[in-house]
Amino acid sequence: MTALRLEDLEARLRPHFKAEAATTMRRVYQIVAQQTPQFFLQVEDGALTLGLGAWTGTGLPRVTFFYPSLDLAFAILEGEADPMAAFMAGDVRSDGHLIMALQLGLLFPPKPRSSTL
Repeated sequence: MTALRLEDLEARLRPHFKAEAATTMRRVYQIVAQQTPQFFLQVEDGALTLGLGAWTGTGLPRVTFFYPSLDLAFAILEGEADPMAAFMAGDVRSDGHLIMALQLGLLFPPKPRSSTL
C-alpha cells in the first residue's frame, strides 16, 4: 500500500485547481485507486477541501472515480494525462452523475498539447 499524506496531496493538487471554474459547484469527487488509499476532493463555491479516506459527509452529491493506480489518478488531475483517452482505454471509470464527472476536467484541466501540422 502506498503511503499518502494530506500534505503531499495538497502540494500536488492545489496548484492545478481552477477555483474560478468552481464558483457555483457543490460536490465531492471520491478518488479510488487499486491497492492505495483513497482520497476525496470536496468542492463548495470555489473552495477546495482535500481529505484522505472515504468522504463521510452528507448533503453534497458525490461522484466516485476508479483508477488502476494512484499514478494515473495524479497524472490526470495534474493535467499530464488525457482523461478522455484513459476513459476510452478502460483505465478510468466513474460512478455517479455523468455531467458532474465530466466537470472534473474544468476544475483540473489538462495541460495544452502542442499540435504538429
